[in-house]
Amino acid sequence: MRLVPVPRTRRIKVRHLAVATAVSTVVIFRKWLYCMTVVMHCFITWNMRSTNMVGTHDDGFPLDLLDLPPPPTVNATALLAAYKLVADARLDQEIPVEDVDAAQSLITTTTGSLKWGPETPESDYLVPPILHQIVLGMTGPVPQKWNDAAESCKALHPNWTFMQWDDAAAEKFIRKFHPWFLKTWLSYRYNIQKADSLRYLVLFTYGGTYIDMDIKCLRPLDPLRKFPFLANAAHPVGLSNGFIMAQPKDVFMGHLVENLELFDRFFISAYPTVMFSTGCMYISAQHAIYRYRNQLKVLGGDHNRLNGAATTPLFKHLGASSWHQGDAKLFVQIGKFLKAVPLFGGEGQKKNADGSLVVRPVLTVDPNVTAGASSTVVLFVLMSIATVLFALVFCYRRKVLRRNRFGGKGVASGAPCKIPCEDTMCCKEATVTVLVSEKEAWLME
Repeated sequence: MRLVPVPRTRRIKVRHLAVATAVSTVVIFRKWLYCMTVVMHCFITWNMRSTNMVGTHDDGFPLDLLDLPPPPTVNATALLAAYKLVADARLDQEIPVEDVDAAQSLITTTTGSLKWGPETPESDYLVPPILHQIVLGMTGPVPQKWNDAAESCKALHPNWTFMQWDDAAAEKFIRKFHPWFLKTWLSYRYNIQKADSLRYLVLFTYGGTYIDMDIKCLRPLDPLRKFPFLANAAHPVGLSNGFIMAQPKDVFMGHLVENLELFDRFFISAYPTVMFSTGCMYISAQHAIYRYRNQLKVLGGDHNRLNGAATTPLFKHLGASSWHQGDAKLFVQIGKFLKAVPLFGGEGQKKNADGSLVVRPVLTVDPNVTAGASSTVVLFVLMSIATVLFALVFCYRRKVLRRNRFGGKGVASGAPCKIPCEDTMCCKEATVTVLVSEKEAWLME
């Protein structure tokens, strides 16, 4: 037997580069991929799950406030002037009694016409009477239509505390209450990200109600203060962050605040970056993975959505969308397309055969169950892992990732090979040539 040492060659194969690139990409962008997974989970599963809508669970309200009569027309300027006159009359005795009586009559008449919702004692309210509004990055005066919208909310809530946040007040607040978040807040690319994150921070710290500056109030919001959390449904899925009510130190608001740093990523372009990092899709995605989302009230129905210029039973949205940039039109068109897909849209249009609205079931809370990961998230992750494993098995069976152990037409290292001899003597001696590696040849000698 004759040993022929064959040099062992090490070559980098294409499959090795592909696997290394895939693993490196997953490791480097793991947080970005996690954030995108959470957002896509919300898109896919939102209409598959039950949501605690206003009007369900015997909360005293009609379903999605659909049966409310049209709100009365209120002159906000005259009503505010009447409140001011009555307040001044307590300090100044020279104000004519007739003027005071007229102002008090206007207040009584308007207040009576605006009453709605179930009667709730003040002690049972969970949300404090505080209204937050944010004006960041304003280089000039606030638009007059925004001031008029703010005046309408003040007129309907005379006993509330109003807190308007500008750049200086916001930075001072974050330095005092949330210094750990100051670096992230200052590093945001867009002012709207600062405004979005600030509303979560102030609602977690103080509680109260947040309303966008381009939203005009049509009814008092006091009846809704008995819910620990409330937000409007959004288009095509999820929640809107233009109107939020929350109690101080609310657990879900703390969940939003806690994940702001993790979701501070750049998502392809400006519009998805804002939406996924701090905007509507951020709060929607966090709602989708929140264990006790059944305790969070949502004001559903297409007639309650604050998209564009719209009038709802509670608000009139002016539809400013001042933060939209050039890519917003593209993503808005994508949203309209998704709304036509039954999986994503039509949440507010579900009706029975007789035309009545479908009453959505409400999840029940098991006090013995501890908070943990959402079951839908676990299912979504397991399905993703199963899909990846299936793809790997398929590729292996197709010999895409399997190593060619026999080197094509050649002979593998260590495999015996009979080589025919040209002379008869060689064949009689049955000479066998064995191809081995250099190391194996040295050991056998």
